[in-house]
Amino acid sequence: MCGVPVRRTMGATAIRPDKEDNVPLIQVKLIEGVFTAPQKQEIIERLTDAMVAIEGEGMRSVTLCLVEEVASGEWGLGGHTLTADDVKALARGGDGASGRGALGSPTAKPVTPRRPQ
Repeated sequence: MCGVPVRRTMGATAIRPDKEDNVPLIQVKLIEGVFTAPQKQEIIERLTDAMVAIEGEGMRSVTLCLVEEVASGEWGLGGHTLTADDVKALARGGDGASGRGALGSPTAKPVTPRRPQ
């Protein structure tokens, strides 16, 4: 796909080029409605800066950063759906809108998936 090597798959993936004709690709998946446009721009800038810090300034102009949003409630963690409201509550230091505790917490409570309204 576009000559970009794929080595691993995760939420934020940075791929180091093996050849001169390949470019780094950074893929980020976010839950829709959590981050503002300026925050997404900052994510792109900072991840590009991180790649440049590793590979050198010459890579800045060819570093691709792709931000994709996944619909709220269509992201699963530990067998449970995660919504934009859950993430926003966690960012505020709360338990999430579902009340199930911090992500990955041993005290996290299972929740019934929400139905779209």
